[in-house]
Amino acid sequence: MKLKKNIIAIIPALDKNRYSNYGDLHPWGGSTLLEWKISQANKVKEIKDIYVATPNNSIKKECKRLGIKTFSRNKNESLSEFHFKISKSFKDNYLLFLNPTSPFLSTKIIEQVINIYDKVKNNYDSICTVQKKKDYFFYKKKSVNFNFSKQSTS
Repeated sequence: MKLKKNIIAIIPALDKNRYSNYGDLHPWGGSTLLEWKISQANKVKEIKDIYVATPNNSIKKECKRLGIKTFSRNKNESLSEFHFKISKSFKDNYLLFLNPTSPFLSTKIIEQVINIYDKVKNNYDSICTVQKKKDYFFYKKKSVNFNFSKQSTS
């Protein structure tokens, strides 16, 4: 199967998460984390379609406004159950999982991941983009990505 224009982008989204009461609808530079990820996916020429996977009506409503298809996700299913269900639904396509909570993963990096994947695709059936950050992040003077008992001074 040719990789070009045969990728379905799956964007898992929640209206609340452990980082924000707004979840993937959290404001991000004049839009939201979800809108930003959708705009990045729209710029990748190898992506033929975009689906937002969510159990939340508020996210589904936002996707309808944006003209993006949704895929229902059960709140109680495990990540492996979710991936299995998605893979059964899109059997003849490559899947690219894009997380809204990784806004710094640029379109250029996504395209580089796809190019690398194209070379090894016979051994794999999907791509999941993540980026390990070794920085320390604070939100409202509390540590976000590490255990820190003191508040920040900035």
